[in-house]
Amino acid sequence: MAVETSTDGRPLYARLQVVRGFQTAETRRLCARVEAGTTVVSDGGQWFRYIAEQPGIVHQRHITGSDRASARHPAFRWANTMLANIKNSLLATHRAVGAKHLPRYLGAFAWRFNRRFILKTIHERLAIAATATPPMPYRLLKLAETRW
Repeated sequence: MAVETSTDGRPLYARLQVVRGFQTAETRRLCARVEAGTTVVSDGGQWFRYIAEQPGIVHQRHITGSDRASARHPAFRWANTMLANIKNSLLATHRAVGAKHLPRYLGAFAWRFNRRFILKTIHERLAIAATATPPMPYRLLKLAETRW
């Protein structure tokens, strides 16, 4: 999960993605789109060392532990709030949540979250996206399930 915040600390955008594991190669793949000048805040895990080595990226490590008090750390306020909202959203909407469809569930949540300030046009934008997207065979749709 990545949460972009404004200068006053409020969440603007989110990126949610299923990861294969916490290895350096996976971190390298996920952070390929992080722009120079970005400040990345992490919990100090070893897999974030790659971020600290990137030029132009500031890495703030906050070693917190794994207890309930560490979840209340101010640096992770919006990430933890979003995780709770995602969990509640998924459990309230779906009877079962499996790994097979998890990338789609996370994508749908992020899509709605990132467009929450332009709700008046959300249906129009969805219709435009639906009509602008070419037909896709089922076999290609299935590729998204194995890609994560």
